[in-house]
Amino acid sequence: MMRVEEILEAAKGRLLKGDGQLAVPGISIDSRTVKAGEMFLALKGERFDGHDFVEEAFQRGARGAIVSDDFRVLPLYPYGHRRAQADSGLQVIVRVPDTLKALQDIAGCYRNKFDIPLVVITGTNGKTTTKDMVAAILGRQLAVLKAEGSFNNEVGVPLTLLRLSPSHQAAVLEVGMNAPGEIAYLTQLIKPQVGVITNIGRAHLEFFQDIEEVARAKAELVETLGNENTLVLNRDDQRVWALSKRIKGRLISFGIEEEADFRAGQVEYLPDGKTKFILSTLEGKGERLEVELPIPGHANIYNALAAVAISATFDLDLNLIKEGLESFKPSSQRMEVISLSLKRLSSKIKIINDTYNANPESMKMALGLLSHLQVGGRKVAVLGDMLELGEWGEEAHREVGRLVTSCSPDILITVGSLSRVLAEEAKKEGLEGEIFTFRDSREAGKELAEMIKEDDTILVKGSRAMRMEEIIDVLLSLS
Repeated sequence: MMRVEEILEAAKGRLLKGDGQLAVPGISIDSRTVKAGEMFLALKGERFDGHDFVEEAFQRGARGAIVSDDFRVLPLYPYGHRRAQADSGLQVIVRVPDTLKALQDIAGCYRNKFDIPLVVITGTNGKTTTKDMVAAILGRQLAVLKAEGSFNNEVGVPLTLLRLSPSHQAAVLEVGMNAPGEIAYLTQLIKPQVGVITNIGRAHLEFFQDIEEVARAKAELVETLGNENTLVLNRDDQRVWALSKRIKGRLISFGIEEEADFRAGQVEYLPDGKTKFILSTLEGKGERLEVELPIPGHANIYNALAAVAISATFDLDLNLIKEGLESFKPSSQRMEVISLSLKRLSSKIKIINDTYNANPESMKMALGLLSHLQVGGRKVAVLGDMLELGEWGEEAHREVGRLVTSCSPDILITVGSLSRVLAEEAKKEGLEGEIFTFRDSREAGKELAEMIKEDDTILVKGSRAMRMEEIIDVLLSLS
């Protein structure tokens, strides 16, 4: 609970209507899901203005509204109104200069009420999966708050902080970025005890000059953490490990190739989509433990190692950490393995749904998985455009086109204009499988449905805006 006067002080707002002593149980930015008694905060976006929904929020039970200076306050629930309530005088309206900044300031003030360990995860790939793994491990012994989905931006992070409650004993958040300074600002808002950088790769190059500028932006996490904090770094990623020289507090490393505090070896990719490896530690007795992840892929071993290193800072027993890893459930559209029976086929097909997003590094990881998988039938790679790469876009797709040949898919399907370049490069490099190109995911899904044969393994991946999940929907409709 926060009192209105606390909100006023945090957001530098002005009370236009209502009682400053009133306590509210939460803040919502969605008039459709606002709960009774909450404050509705009117955000502005490129395609919407939350101020258009203030009255709807009140009608759905909101106790108050936080609006910006340019909002004209109208009398709400006048005498005789069909929704008028006896307690309408308790309705609150707070005016602030900027509602987004107000959301962040209120969340920062609210976070200060809790003296519990918070973990923040950043990196080009693996943030959400690592977060889910950490929450699964810590959740075996603690009450853990984790960010929903990919709530990792200037809106998602404060909304997650506002979900903290006295019952929570730890929290795990992730932080993304589209511009320099974002990671530093959000980290200061979170005030974490543990920070993690999973990797540094080529993503969002539309907003950055090159990968070195991306690396400098990720380094903001290192600069923001203090002497009393812990930083967990990927030992195998040269750009990440270069940051180890700038650490002020405790350092924990993880990796596969290089010697690290937590290391994986003897990796096996199992036919059912699981990944098995031996976890070894440098600290203490130098323990060794077999772990079987319920998710495929080399990249997910790194995510698991990062989660192990984070969990170790909570002094959890290694066997408990193993149990958490083996029981975790990944978020949808992230290396999600779907075994599907189709009406017209006598045996199942396997779909690897990695449609949440894509960049050159995550595409390489997905193709590596397809290469390592032991399958009984054909391998099909369905790849959509990788967006937000700016002037690097065409070369990045050519590079992936060259990589495709290493996993030798029987069928390559590309979706989008940029991925045509990918298909051309794969053909030029001598890919022996069939190659098809389509304009959009709906067209690709329809044609793919006609091509499927028994025991096919189908990888589907592309940037979020390509709507590659529509291809999965088409395949699911055939069952």
